[in-house]
Formats: sequence, structure tokens, C-alpha cells
Amino acid sequence: EIPFIAERICGICGSVHAAAYAQAVESAGGIRVPRRAEYIRTLMLEIERVHSHLLWLGVAGHLIGFDTVFMQAWRVREQLMWLCERLTGNRKTYGMNLVGGVRRDFSAEAVQKTLKVLDDLEREWKALMAAIPGDATLMARLQGLGVLSREQAVDLCVTGPIARASGLPLDVRVDHPYAAYRELKSKRKVMGEGGDVLARTLVRMEETLVAIELIREALAQMPGGPIFTEFTEEIPPGQEGIAAIEAPRGEVVHWVLT
Repeated sequence: EIPFIAERICGICGSVHAAAYAQAVESAGGIRVPRRAEYIRTLMLEIERVHSHLLWLGVAGHLIGFDTVFMQAWRVREQLMWLCERLTGNRKTYGMNLVGGVRRDFSAEAVQKTLKVLDDLEREWKALMAAIPGDATLMARLQGLGVLSREQAVDLCVTGPIARASGLPLDVRVDHPYAAYRELKSKRKVMGEGGDVLARTLVRMEETLVAIELIREALAQMPGGPIFTEFTEEIPPGQEGIAAIEAPRGEVVHWVLT
């Protein structure tokens, strides 16, 4: 039941923590997870990334006094929240990860529903992206502000979209692939220039489109088979396990000692 507790570390990207904890225990115990389960984990991680970036953009718009961006981003995000409830039973805290695999499978109907939501979301997201560079108010409040140079990013050990917006090519999915990322070709590092608020915004927006590509690819090539590995033997004490995952806002690392 600990993955369900780990999922509550963060209210935005909880699935990341549940997956990281499960993978750390699996590493410590030498537990092999079925490939289909690895694909489902990856799908939920990328769906969560889209949700997080949509949420982030909406909050960013609200904080700079541009509530049109807030309302549009969260309106689009709501489609994804309904999809998550259909896939997992919950809008946000999914309860999908277990040590040894996942709790729920993706039916053929769920796959088709996911693809339909992605098509609609991508279309509206691209329209929102196209509107930002031409908006004088947004540019005045984003461009050239909050600059974090590459050198500062290194000194502060920054990770995630903030690091990539400052020119640091760090992404655990590419550098140390796990789950289904080992087999997905759509994964790539989205880099920014300038290290300002605008760069961080554009990196997250482009990453949302990459996440949609990854979800489509994973759905297209998801293998059949079981979604959980039964294990009956106790993991010996003194075993160590570590797992790093690229969360929407940076790296998440879980370490366990049995």
C-alpha cells in the first residue's frame, strides 16, 4: 500500500512518486515488471505531465493578471481530468502503481477515448501556443524577466523544464530511460533559450506536444500480456534500490533500503 501513500507526496504529480517508489523496490528485490505494465506506467506519467503543464500555464496566467490564459488552459485541462477518471476511477490521485506492476489495464475503448481527447486537446493547445508570441501584454510580463543563466542553473542544481529553458540538456527519460521510455522514439529534450520566464513557458508548452506524441506512440505499440508480477518470496534485508523519474517539474528520486 506504500505506493498509494507515496502518491500523496505531491497533489499535482503524485503518480511520479508512486512509480519511483515502486521501481526502487523492484530494483532492490530484482522484481521484473511485465512490459504492458511498464507501458501503462509510462502512459500515466505522460498524461500527468500534460495535466501538470496545463495547470502550470493556467496558474502562471493568473499570477500575471491575465485570467484569459488561466481560463483557457484550465478549460482544456478539464477534458484530461475527465479522461483520467475514466481510466483510473479518479481525476487526480490515480492509485495505479503497485510494486510489481499496475492495478488497472487499458481497454480498447479506453485507448480510443484517450486518442480522441488528445486530438481535441492538441488542437486547442496549438491555438493557445500560437497566440502567446503575438500578445504584447504577455511578452511584456514574460520576456527578459526572471533570467536564470546556464551557469546559475548549474550552481543551483536546477533540473526539469527550468534547467532546459536555461540551456541545460537534462532529462531522465532520455539520459537514463526507464519503463517504456527505453522503447519509445518520440522522447526528446525540449530546449529553451534565454533562461527567462518566457523560455520556461515555451519549454513547457512544447513539452506538452511531445508528451502527446509519446502517449500516441505508447498506445500504438503497447504489448499484450499481464499487468502485474506476483512475487511470494521476501526481499532479503540490506538490499538497496534507487529510481529516478522525470517529473513534470524536475527530477524525482526514491531510494529504499530493505
